[in-house]
Amino acid sequence: MVDLSSFCESQLEQMTVKKLLVGLGNHGMKRMRHNVGMMVLDSMAAKLGLQWTVDRSCKAFVINTAINNGGSLLLLKPRVFMNENGKSIAKTASQYEVKPEDILLVHDCLELKVGKCAIKNGGSPKGHNGVRSCMVHLKSSAMPRLRVGIGRPIDKTQVVDYVLQDFSSIELPLMEATIESCTELLLMKYAPNLIGTLLSEVTRSDP
Repeated sequence: MVDLSSFCESQLEQMTVKKLLVGLGNHGMKRMRHNVGMMVLDSMAAKLGLQWTVDRSCKAFVINTAINNGGSLLLLKPRVFMNENGKSIAKTASQYEVKPEDILLVHDCLELKVGKCAIKNGGSPKGHNGVRSCMVHLKSSAMPRLRVGIGRPIDKTQVVDYVLQDFSSIELPLMEATIESCTELLLMKYAPNLIGTLLSEVTRSDP
């Protein structure tokens, strides 16, 4: 269903720097196709047992945690609408001194079917307003992107309504499995030491 193993295996040696993982979406509108990036970030936070805090200066929910060899991992959910996500992300990148190439954008993708995911390294936003906003405000297209498939509506004129709707009862189980797979891969790539710590704690707590 989701095979991002090559992505997961790369760059582990580079985790001594700051990495920023962003879930794109519309703040305050949780269950919709357009917010699947935020769903992945929420899943990561839950797996790590970490709580979101509000950073008002960045207009975002933020988690900042230490990772391998003195590096740090930032998780971010903008507290603005999708087409303004870039403002929040650029402010965060500036405040925490994160380079565009060290920012991963996680977002929905109409071009991929539900259950499919793909990594894209830079390039055009392909009509995604959240990605476009990021490129404008970061003044860069260097950010790698994890695209999570949501499929296209049969009627292509209904795209706006489609992305703002929840997944259908048929799509939901597949989407939940996809989010789980993406979460595990991102944790293995960006926070392997945190996963090891969690597993040790679970082992110690077993009777």
